[in-house]
Amino acid sequence: ELAAQGHDVLMVAPEKWHHLALGSHSAGTLVVRTLPVTNAGDIYHFGLLGAKEAVESFKPDWVYLMQEAQSDLAAQVPEWAPGAKRALFVWENIQAPGEREKAILKSYDLVVCGNREAFALIIRSAKVVTTILPQVGIDLDLMKPVPGVKRSIDVAYLGRPVPEKGIDHLMLAWPQTAVLPWADYQDLPRYYSQAKVVVIYSQDTATWKEQAMSYVAIEALACGAQVIVSDTDASVFWLFGCPGVTFVPQKSAVKLREAIVRLGRTVDAEYPNSREWVRERFSNQVVATNLREAFRG
Repeated sequence: ELAAQGHDVLMVAPEKWHHLALGSHSAGTLVVRTLPVTNAGDIYHFGLLGAKEAVESFKPDWVYLMQEAQSDLAAQVPEWAPGAKRALFVWENIQAPGEREKAILKSYDLVVCGNREAFALIIRSAKVVTTILPQVGIDLDLMKPVPGVKRSIDVAYLGRPVPEKGIDHLMLAWPQTAVLPWADYQDLPRYYSQAKVVVIYSQDTATWKEQAMSYVAIEALACGAQVIVSDTDASVFWLFGCPGVTFVPQKSAVKLREAIVRLGRTVDAEYPNSREWVRERFSNQVVATNLREAFRG
């Protein structure tokens, strides 16, 4: 989207990560450069062969890295492209940065946090310029109701079927939930358009908390579904006030079932403002504009 707004953009990414593969390509002012990976699969210690050279040959005004402060890349990027400013996007919302991480954070001109808990941890421990923004936006030209698709699924779940995502509580609350299989991103609107209610019941644990608003939630809302989320902090921060969203306290299959039953009584009601609410906050255009303004200070 930054490229669509007239900026020259180089995106450097792994050419392969687990089962996902991406090829180098370009379109207009966007250049995507994929590179071989070292230590593949290790999110903190992987490397990209040739990344420094690719970035420096591009001669950027800003280098924007999406990695945690404890990662190897976060420590390396401040040495790249002398003269460029540097921004770091982080999610970590449980553990405060240690002394090494504080030094790394201070080497960036801007730290972007994906949630307010991460923001609070950083501003308490490191004096850096910090803001809160979504990691990315969503494509509303793609994420929209699919014409002719009937909402035949009462309750749907999309995502990793792991305890921290609340799948155990959900299956206790509503055993007939349709747990939808993995699908290509381009096919997700058809899933969302079949669902009357989509549940994303994230649970705080000792080692993990929801770090974003749940992109499943905002994509489902954009496609006309109603959404149930837990009261985990990131969900409340990003989604509070959104039409079509119901919050349920964590770790309660009983309360979750009550919410599903209650929505079932009004499941045919439309929430025409949900899509517009999402557009005003999470569309690619809005997120890119807000990021550009953060870069400008």
